[in-house]
Amino acid sequence: MKEQVWFEQIELDILVVVQSYFSSNLSLLEFVQATTSSTYVKYAKEILILGEILLNVKADSGFRLKEKTLICLITLCEILEQHPDDGNDWYGHVCSLESNLFDAFFKCMQQDEAELKKLIDFTGNRNAAQDIQEDFFHLGVAILAAFTYVPLNVSNKTQIQKLKVSKFLANKIMDLLNSSFAEKWLGFLRHPGSCINVLKAVYSLCMASPKMCIFISKNSTAINSLFDILSEKIQFPEMIVNEIIEMAVHTFTVLVIQLYDMQLSDSLSPKEISNQNDLFWDKRFVK
Repeated sequence: MKEQVWFEQIELDILVVVQSYFSSNLSLLEFVQATTSSTYVKYAKEILILGEILLNVKADSGFRLKEKTLICLITLCEILEQHPDDGNDWYGHVCSLESNLFDAFFKCMQQDEAELKKLIDFTGNRNAAQDIQEDFFHLGVAILAAFTYVPLNVSNKTQIQKLKVSKFLANKIMDLLNSSFAEKWLGFLRHPGSCINVLKAVYSLCMASPKMCIFISKNSTAINSLFDILSEKIQFPEMIVNEIIEMAVHTFTVLVIQLYDMQLSDSLSPKEISNQNDLFWDKRFVK
């Protein structure tokens, strides 16, 4: 196994402490004075900025630093979606021109043979290296769901915040530079461990972007997988199969509504697509 550089473990230890701070101080946003709450959010925003750097760090044996960074961001998503007043600036920064977080994210998710070779050098075993790569991609799938999906028990403010992030991310995913990521990401619709997170993100992105609906409707991997999920041709653990099928139904519903009366052809102009209104409606919230 290849030795790590001297500062790598220090960075990992600091990230563990930072994540513990954010997790253990969840109650602060509810019970302390506004000044302390604003300090918490200030530090949370610093993690967004720091994340851009950490996701691009070269000295990262086994993706451990990148992994901890993504876990920390997922933790913050879960916390701040329950506190919309505090999370507004945080989510706003994610999709601002100032932020390059998701540029760094998509870049680090582009795993090639060179990256695999580094992992093999680190682990001394090709199978172990491939497992690390796949586990890291699962985490990447999870973070897209964390930033975009709106649980049922959150406020309208959070719904609006995440809608903006979803629209922003939809454009990123459809970028040709990220096409290989998009195809692999949609391929995880057939993976028992990550299918639900892909569905949550696809549903949210399609809610926010008619262009994403066109993109998904023309992607054979996505459409065939959705049909196979509903036809029960893909095996999932019994404890989550109902949730997966329900999410697939919601996703198809959004696709149909968004694409209704929209000309689906290769001749559809960018102007026609951009003129489509966003769908600010969620069937799951209708009583």
